[in-house]
Formats: sequence, structure tokens, C-alpha cells
Amino acid sequence: MFFICVKVATDSISEGTKEKYYSIIVPFRSRIFMKLLIRSCGVFPREVLDPVGSLLYAILTHATASEAEVMCVHALQSEHLQLEESVKNTMLGVFGKCTQGVIATSKIMDMLDDIWNLCQKDGIGGDAVHAFTKKYS
Repeated sequence: MFFICVKVATDSISEGTKEKYYSIIVPFRSRIFMKLLIRSCGVFPREVLDPVGSLLYAILTHATASEAEVMCVHALQSEHLQLEESVKNTMLGVFGKCTQGVIATSKIMDMLDDIWNLCQKDGIGGDAVHAFTKKYS
């Protein structure tokens, strides 16, 4: 399953092949989305955040708006995701824009990088949270 997820996240395969791989992921996408998001909060090494962002983007753009909303809300409400509510709400907004196709994959990648940085600090809050919400609102 991991191999298929990585293949979908890379740009080195054709769109037709990506669609085939994605069809295999569909039954598991909510769980995959949640696990990837949680692990992006400081668990994954920084080097894998771009492929993770690409995969999250693919999952969101292939889901209906209602499916994407349920996935995102479920993932953001996880007890394992230790972020302030304002950060979670901002992320939900970015994911919604992604589902609508109005932002690029790079925006998700940048956001995951900023989330990773937020999670590296003790006592997440204050100026870093304000800067994050301002940047992505």
C-alpha cells in the first residue's frame, strides 16, 4: 500500500497510471489522509513532506466536496494532532480550497513544512500561530 501511495505522489508516472493507483487507494483514503496528516506534525522526517503533500493533494482533488470535508474534519479532530484550534481551522480552509482546485500542490507542501516547524516547538502558540493563520487565511 505504501508503494502505491508513493507512486501516486510522484510526478514521474503518467496520469493514467496515477488514476489506476488512486483507485486502489480509494477505500483507504480517509485513514491514509489522517495518518499522513498526523505524522506530518513532527513525526515524519522533513524530507518526505513534499511527497506527503502531493499525496494529500491527490486525495483531496479526487474526493467529492462532502467526502473531503468529512476526511479533513475527522483527521483534524484526532487526539493525536496537537495543534491549536485556529491552526486546525486554517488548515481546514486550505484543504477546502484544495478540493475546489483553487490552490496548487505547492501550497499544501508549504503548509506541511510550516506545520512541521510549529510542531518542533514546545508550547505551540503566540506569534508562530498568528503568522501561520495569517499566511494561509
